[in-house]
Amino acid sequence: MALVAKTTDALNSIERRVVEIEKIVKEIAAGAQSQASALAEVSIAINEMDKMTQQNASMAEESTAASHSLARESEELSNLIGQFTTAGSNRAEEPVGRQSDRPPRDAERTPSQSYKARAA
Repeated sequence: MALVAKTTDALNSIERRVVEIEKIVKEIAAGAQSQASALAEVSIAINEMDKMTQQNASMAEESTAASHSLARESEELSNLIGQFTTAGSNRAEEPVGRQSDRPPRDAERTPSQSYKARAA
């Protein structure tokens, strides 16, 4: 009978350990599921950030193109405004930092200068 008792005790001990291992495995599985869920959320957040980064890059490119266009248009407007004369002056001031490379207009020349310019 002693052998049967020892076997019973051994089997009971094995059963307790199997139950403990089962609990540990369930905890590991729950932790893994929680981590998988968290990783899925992180992945979604990263995808959203990537999308926003691409949109920001696109908007920055559009802003750069618009600022270059605006600079060209500003220069053109400045040149057009520079052609006006005001009372008390022969010619409007050139924009600050710019030097005129266009010849004086006929209206600003003396009659002899205008004739010489046309003859040349």
